Amino acid sequence: MFKFSNIKKLTNSDNYLIAIFKIASITLFAISFFSIPAVSFITQLKNITWALTIVTVLTMVFVLLFSKNKIKVDFISLSFVLFGFFAFFSSLINGMRAFVFTPILLSILSCLIYLYCRNNKDQIKPLFVASYIGLICFLFVFAYVYRYELMHLQFSRLGSKFGDINDIALFMGLGCVMSFSFFLYAKKWYFKVPCVLLFFVFVLCGLSSSSKSFLFILVICLLTQIFMFFGKKKWWISALISGGLIALFFIVINMPFMSGFKQRLLDMFSTLTQDQRISGSNNDLSTIDRLNMFLDGMTMWLRKPIFGYGIQGFFRASSYGHAWSHNHFSETLASFGIVGAFLFHLGYVKGICGFFVSKKERMQKMLGILFLFFIICMFFVALNSQKIYSFLIPLPIAFFEKEKHIKEILSFPLFLEKRRTIKNA
Repeated sequence: MFKFSNIKKLTNSDNYLIAIFKIASITLFAISFFSIPAVSFITQLKNITWALTIVTVLTMVFVLLFSKNKIKVDFISLSFVLFGFFAFFSSLINGMRAFVFTPILLSILSCLIYLYCRNNKDQIKPLFVASYIGLICFLFVFAYVYRYELMHLQFSRLGSKFGDINDIALFMGLGCVMSFSFFLYAKKWYFKVPCVLLFFVFVLCGLSSSSKSFLFILVICLLTQIFMFFGKKKWWISALISGGLIALFFIVINMPFMSGFKQRLLDMFSTLTQDQRISGSNNDLSTIDRLNMFLDGMTMWLRKPIFGYGIQGFFRASSYGHAWSHNHFSETLASFGIVGAFLFHLGYVKGICGFFVSKKERMQKMLGILFLFFIICMFFVALNSQKIYSFLIPLPIAFFEKEKHIKEILSFPLFLEKRRTIKNA
């Protein structure tokens, strides 16, 4: 666990100004992360998130430029930059129709945060904790806004006041994953107790959204965390706990206040299995549309496999007409082709490979579970709404990246010192 006393260590190798900017970047990171689910999906308020993000990244850039260490550049940081250029080029050859800067800005943010974490690995854990604090703050706001519905267990699909319900549900799922991680790996009981309480509040708020993506995140990530925690030798303990959680889920899902969510699940399974015998089920149009959108995106990619249709290619050129794909994989391939998809996911794939060859210690497991979380998210949400990538995905990628850098760039103080040396000589 991160201890606030460790802040003193920030001054060991840097001056106090750099230490202040490091602390500022941690604080701003938490505020920015809070703003993503709180305001970024609301059209009138989304610029607040962009402003906070720019200030946060500028503090990180300041640390990179003015610290004593040289900036280390590697292939992953270059892949983020190249993706931005390729996304612009792909749009250019497609006439720049419906062009927006969002994917390019996301890649730039990812690159800068990754460079900051790659060059200051001691900051990864504090930033991870800061993102969790931001999520907790949003949880309190969400619970206050919907306090009547939650207290009386009278809800159908909560979350629309903050924008798209499914996007909000993803953040509740992330809150569950983080809370469960801190509960499992915290050494002190006074950390474990609030984490488990927060976990159940995140679960309640997530279930109140009646989001199927939240359910997949909850089930898959939690079961994976349990088996990772107990390991191969105690697999039977993992099996018992998993069985108990599954039984608890079936009890909860059959309660009266969960009837709407239960019906959505029955409709989904009825549609996927084409089994009309499932009690009271109907065709789930949402599931049908998402499956067709995925196939439509893959068909578009096969038509333009190298460069794709450009930014918002699926949005403007699919057979659905101005509709989001609800699938990151098909949309990335359709919009940017195989080259753009490769550049965007290079760091992600290398990070996963680094996770599998690591020693699987406490922090490795806590950060590694984020990869699984993002994989599940990618099946449900389009690229443009994934501002979360720009914040969290660089952390585990930088943590697990072990390869040597390809270039060391002088930081600004060293650059000035070198110029003085040459001048004096």
